[in-house]
Amino acid sequence: MRDLLPGVWTVLLVKRSRVTQSVLPGDSPRCGCDFRYACVRSNVRIPATPGDQPTRDEDLEVEDLRGFLQQTAPRIDPARLQHHFDRLDKRVPQNEPIQDRPTHVLSFLEADDARHVLDRFLENIPKAHEAIQRAAKTPPNDAATWFPELDLKGGSPD
Repeated sequence: MRDLLPGVWTVLLVKRSRVTQSVLPGDSPRCGCDFRYACVRSNVRIPATPGDQPTRDEDLEVEDLRGFLQQTAPRIDPARLQHHFDRLDKRVPQNEPIQDRPTHVLSFLEADDARHVLDRFLENIPKAHEAIQRAAKTPPNDAATWFPELDLKGGSPD
């Protein structure tokens, strides 16, 4: 990740996965996922390093797709894009009871949540850099060592 610069748009995208355990004996768990997004534009330089202070309301402008398009491409009618979102809702497989599913596969990430996601991402940059350095030093067939905390080799923790 690079620094967020004033006036530059960035899209935040969060995948949420769910596993619902069945109450019926022998029935498999049901899985589903959805995505939340926000179009953000920084009002100040936000360095791609862990910060001591959380991102403030005034540091970041947060828009949904409609707001983003109004500012960047006012001639595009967001309603004309709706059929793409409808297709997305139909194409992403959902294997969970209908009452547990979100209304749409892709939904807007509210401003407070967007700032929280960005702050958490910035907090984890040192871990990501360490993993990248391990990956660069590891043969491609030994990817399990990139993130040892995930125990990708299937062994028991030390």
